Amino acid sequence: MEDIKLIEKIRIKDVASYDSTGIEINLNKINYIYGSNGTGKTTISELLRSKYDDISKFSSCSIEKRQDVDIFVYNRHFVEKNFSTGNNIKGIFTLGEESTEILAYIDEKNKDIEKHKEKVAKLDDHIKEKKEDLKILETKFMDQCWSLKKNMMKISKRHLHVLIAIKRNLWKNLYKKQKKTKTKYVHMKI
Repeated sequence: MEDIKLIEKIRIKDVASYDSTGIEINLNKINYIYGSNGTGKTTISELLRSKYDDISKFSSCSIEKRQDVDIFVYNRHFVEKNFSTGNNIKGIFTLGEESTEILAYIDEKNKDIEKHKEKVAKLDDHIKEKKEDLKILETKFMDQCWSLKKNMMKISKRHLHVLIAIKRNLWKNLYKKQKKTKTKYVHMKI
């Protein structure tokens, strides 16, 4: 069986920890890349997946392929995009970039829902407050109406007494005049 290499060579320079000289890596069917921190392992993996992200930072780099194939790289960016630990249970996660995006969208909408619930609660409190204010105003208004009615009744009773007194005085004066002038009594309605 013939060894099929999909990627022949990787050239990396002028990016991250690689200088202008850079390096050239000839690849086999299976490759294992290891090294200390800061030696460029992540840069190599990012070059391989650069088709999906910002390729401009790898303008001095190249990948020599036998055929056009999709390259999948398992690194921290893959984990960030494809694994979601959105729930609070340790060890439970969602796999898949699409599922992760959907869960992020759901989380965003749940936050929106909470914001709207807070607004509705504030508005409900405001409505309750205004209803209480209205009840107080209605009570004050009714009290003022009753007070006015009572005052009017007092005034009406006083006026009635005054009118009765005036009528009596008129009758007395008319009676006195009648006696003095000895004229016949004339009945008047007031």
